[in-house]
Amino acid sequence: MQPAGCRSSVDYSRGETDLNVWAAKLRFDWLDALSISGWNLTPYAGVTYAKAEMGAYAETGGAFPAIFDASGEQSTIIRAGLDGVTDLSDSIRLMARAEAAYRLEKKTAATTGAIDGLMGFSFAGQDIDRFWLRAGLGAEFDMAGGTASLNLNVTTEGDDPNLWVRTGWKITF
Repeated sequence: MQPAGCRSSVDYSRGETDLNVWAAKLRFDWLDALSISGWNLTPYAGVTYAKAEMGAYAETGGAFPAIFDASGEQSTIIRAGLDGVTDLSDSIRLMARAEAAYRLEKKTAATTGAIDGLMGFSFAGQDIDRFWLRAGLGAEFDMAGGTASLNLNVTTEGDDPNLWVRTGWKITF
């Protein structure tokens, strides 16, 4: 609650810029390399590379508009793991995954610029958790001419959230 006679207001600045992003992923699977106790096991390895470039821009409005320098970020992640699948029925499969991931970059990009007419700023990039593990458990269901899936995943530190759900619908054509 504000004291009598005091007013507050929200002050903001606005800015727009261009963002260019591209990514590529290469993955090798050895489909059903092993079969143990009804589980078909597929080892895999892959690499994902992503790059984002943000253009410089200046904010307008507000008490302290900022000018941001152009910046760029890249991510190179190497993954290796094992997928497992077992049939529960003709149309339902149980799935499991164990994976290790390693990111090559050590830090995120720095943020630099200036507060218009006052001072410059430079914030160093943040340290990246470079190694993490992932485990997943889920099911696939054949239905309505496609395959629905639901997977629960847990990860240690890294780029992924610690707990997350992935759902999907796949139609082969």
